[in-house]
Amino acid sequence: APKAPQKLSYLNVLGSGREQFGLGLYTKAETHWQLCAQNVAIDGVTLASFTYDSIHEIDPIDKELWEEYQLPLETADAFPCYLHLVRGKAVQPQEKEIEYLTILLQALAQSNEAEIDSGRWEKSVRIGNKTVICRLAIPDLLSPPSREEWMERGRMPDPRENERLFQWMQKEFAKNSDMDTSDLNQLINNKCVGRPLDTFDFPSSTPEDQADNLYYEAIANFGRRRIKLARQAIAIDPNHANATFLLAESTWDIEERIRLLEGLITSWSAQNMELFREEIGQFWLVSQTRPYLRALGELAATYGYNGQRNEAIALYQEILRLNENDNLGARYLIVPLLLNQNREAEAIQVLEKYPEQTASWLYSSALIAYRQHGGHSPIAKKKLQNALKFNDHVVEFLDPETPPYMPEHYGLGSREEAAVVAAEQKEVWSETAGFIPYLLEQADEHAIEQSEQRKRSRRRLPTNAKSKQKKL
Repeated sequence: APKAPQKLSYLNVLGSGREQFGLGLYTKAETHWQLCAQNVAIDGVTLASFTYDSIHEIDPIDKELWEEYQLPLETADAFPCYLHLVRGKAVQPQEKEIEYLTILLQALAQSNEAEIDSGRWEKSVRIGNKTVICRLAIPDLLSPPSREEWMERGRMPDPRENERLFQWMQKEFAKNSDMDTSDLNQLINNKCVGRPLDTFDFPSSTPEDQADNLYYEAIANFGRRRIKLARQAIAIDPNHANATFLLAESTWDIEERIRLLEGLITSWSAQNMELFREEIGQFWLVSQTRPYLRALGELAATYGYNGQRNEAIALYQEILRLNENDNLGARYLIVPLLLNQNREAEAIQVLEKYPEQTASWLYSSALIAYRQHGGHSPIAKKKLQNALKFNDHVVEFLDPETPPYMPEHYGLGSREEAAVVAAEQKEVWSETAGFIPYLLEQADEHAIEQSEQRKRSRRRLPTNAKSKQKKL
């Protein structure tokens, strides 16, 4: 309540790149999840979005009108933008829709954490000369979806769920260390093989066990329920590292995220000093170190986003020192930061320590060659052409009109891999004078060469192959 115009009664908070920037509105919740799972095209549904954009990026006519009437901008230069799409076509907003959004925004701004965690609440909102009651609810908090329902919505199980079994197995090994290896393996197989994770009877006698159970229940959920369960775990065990990390990664406020992560790192280090003496270089193999390593990585990413690049580099270096196998992929994130800070020698050391054929490494090597030898050098051209041959989709993401895209997974040479590389390296490319124009120039040469190769291949086809190709 109030009744939604155009039946736009379901909403979610829009966010990306560690920022919240608006609301998405739908006629039904299924529309949102179908879009997330890419099961429906955007031009086949009715939806709306309300965002705050920079006033310098909006339509010049809107900007002129806004300034003519000297209307205020509540948050820096944030300009309110409403877009209503009916089967792919933009529809002029009506006054009742603007009023409805105003009520929603005021109600959300007045809501506190306890009210939101309750799953159902109401706020009294003043609009014009009348008072309106706005009733809100979070259906997935009141009636949590099953694992199967989440998967149907396109939300795959969090890989961290599997760590519970790994942790349990490590405890079983320690508890039965005097057993013969084959007998111990048989014991583990009898208890594990063929059993779904949610059928295990995990311990719950101690506060630590109870907090653990809540944490893994949180991991199996998404949205507000995940946050609520993480808070409940911390209330039982204030030192629960996994739950604290889960809360930190779900926190939009940068200062609060940094506070949580720094506190986790300090607390965990003090409690696990022996691991720094015994497990250096192979931290990931000890399950209890994983929240610490993740906290270092998340804090490094937050520092990098916040402009604290040297601090971020130091944390990534610590991750690589503690865990040389680099299960978290810190190497892919530290190289662009090192290049951003003109620390090429250290970037080369990382590239050489982890030799691999990936787009990230090939484009990093090409950038270093360009910086060291210039664009006209044969070595710079060769390295960039090698990168383009491996994955030439990267160029697509240099177009400012291409929307940002971060896939959950990718294959080598794919468009998804290119999106990840562009997200990681585009900033340092733009800060290297002349590199992006050089990349585009080399991409054109690559495209011409590819076209010529296809022509030569067709000319070399045997006569019978050509006739078959024509029939097809």
